[in-house]
Amino acid sequence: MTAVTAAFRTVEKRRRRRKAILSWTKALEAESIMTMGDSTIQASDVATPKAARLILGSAKRAMIAATKGPSTAIISQVAWSGSQ
Repeated sequence: MTAVTAAFRTVEKRRRRRKAILSWTKALEAESIMTMGDSTIQASDVATPKAARLILGSAKRAMIAATKGPSTAIISQVAWSGSQ
């Protein structure tokens, strides 16, 4: 085996190892995108994930309801059911 052949084999082994690592990394990234969802991975300071938006919207509606007071539908239900 000549020095050129040995050097070529070493370079080829390194190249194959690098490709294997890159394909493994890409597979792991694809797996995480599928499990966590694209919205949470690409979320930045301005973008809010969908679940957080839903919780924020629910909290906003609850605060508006608490500020306005109980509605007539709720008052009539409480009166019908007796003491709580």
